[in-house]
Amino acid sequence: MLNTLFLKTRKTMLRSLTALAVSVCAVPAFADTLPQSCVNALESQSIGLIVPNRAGGGYDTYGRAIANELGDLIGTRIHVSNVVGGGGLMAMSQVANQTEDEILLIVDGVEEIVNSTDGNDILPFGSNAFEMLGIFYTEQEVWLANPEIDFSDPSLSTLVFSTSSIDSNFVPLVIAAKALGFSIEVIGGYGGSGEAIAAVLRGETDLTTASLTTTMRAAENNNNDLALAMIVSDEPVAAAPSIRPMIGPNSIFDARSANWTEEERNDRKELAETVLALGTTRRAIFTASSVAPDILTCMRTAVDHVLSSDALADTLILQGRSVAPLPSLVSQEIFSRVQTTFDRHAEQIAEMREEFGN
Repeated sequence: MLNTLFLKTRKTMLRSLTALAVSVCAVPAFADTLPQSCVNALESQSIGLIVPNRAGGGYDTYGRAIANELGDLIGTRIHVSNVVGGGGLMAMSQVANQTEDEILLIVDGVEEIVNSTDGNDILPFGSNAFEMLGIFYTEQEVWLANPEIDFSDPSLSTLVFSTSSIDSNFVPLVIAAKALGFSIEVIGGYGGSGEAIAAVLRGETDLTTASLTTTMRAAENNNNDLALAMIVSDEPVAAAPSIRPMIGPNSIFDARSANWTEEERNDRKELAETVLALGTTRRAIFTASSVAPDILTCMRTAVDHVLSSDALADTLILQGRSVAPLPSLVSQEIFSRVQTTFDRHAEQIAEMREEFGN
């Protein structure tokens, strides 16, 4: 069932790009499609790819598959490292502070990069320390929960979340909960979505948040022990029409706001719309903005070819994953738009971080 979903999702995304007059095509050979200057420049580089999660998870699967295909195209080995710690901040710091001796790449979410770095006074860098190379999959976040919890019940007031990083999940978790009128307790430090989901199964927490694919797989594998409680969307999605959206018709927001004042409803709806803008899962590959412009241009071209190749798609489908790539220019525009949206709501988000003690 999931493999069918992945194939349909990939085809749907590619058809959407065609409608936007964006041409994405698989490329059979590196040397035939890249200027010789890029071939020479990249094959002589030491290149590493960092995964900010433990081995075996979704980002690790994507990262290793991309590294293998990219290495084959360039003609060099790309070593993959799992750097876990600080909710992804250790990995981001290594990439942002890389030296000229090595090109470091990172697979991470667009929103995770922006939410974790911008407005974080502890870090000496923000999301502008990163250059977008390409988005390879996009889907909504879902709340995965104890099936006995009725989120539409207006009397339900407090929830306990499990997460790997409060920073990276602040929008789809903390702000979303506030928009829906919940008080929350967050238990962080889990080693990725798998461990956060296991905490829900053990009864340590009420719920966690993860991508649609991850949560659907977890719900299928655990029978009736997990519920797909809410999708961060303003309408049902075709892949899982039974999951109630956050706002919109027949939404969790509508159910919980029935007894709110008009002012409270409007204020919380504004928060919910912020979550929709910043709470989508866009899996992508980045490098540092300090990379030399000529190398960056060549790397973007190479990554474009890899992400749109049938070889990568076939490899990932065999591992239960899908790829729906966006060209580099489109990906860069989306990254910029997310940064702008975050900046526009920065003061509001900062106040909530302070209120939450984060």
